[in-house]
Amino acid sequence: MKTLVRRGGQWAESGSYVGLTTGEFVSIPKGGGVLPGKPEAPYLSTPLAAIAAPFLGLLYVIFVPFIAIVLVAQLIVLRVGRALKAASLGILQAIIPSWRPGEAYLARGGRRKKKEEKLTALEHEVESRKKQES
Repeated sequence: MKTLVRRGGQWAESGSYVGLTTGEFVSIPKGGGVLPGKPEAPYLSTPLAAIAAPFLGLLYVIFVPFIAIVLVAQLIVLRVGRALKAASLGILQAIIPSWRPGEAYLARGGRRKKKEEKLTALEHEVESRKKQES
């Protein structure tokens, strides 16, 4: 029984072979010979490659448009994702108070004192206006 795929270093009958990994054509003279390359290098006989080539071309023609559609969809998704990320960061910066680790308010009641001072100033202003009106 004839094997369809031969390996490098294997004995092969006379004919032409195509290296599947390298794409090189190898001619084996009458009487047979050894295929060049490492044992993991696959070779296919030329008639079999000639039969397989149209099917591989058909697969190429069918799948290239789908690959293009997938790439365009990926591009759109990435661009929309970047835009949403930028918009969400802008919204979050407006909503979340900023954290300033370099600033420390260690004095207790510092804000209270300022508020109390403002309130007493307002009380004095109200009293002075009442005196002016009467």
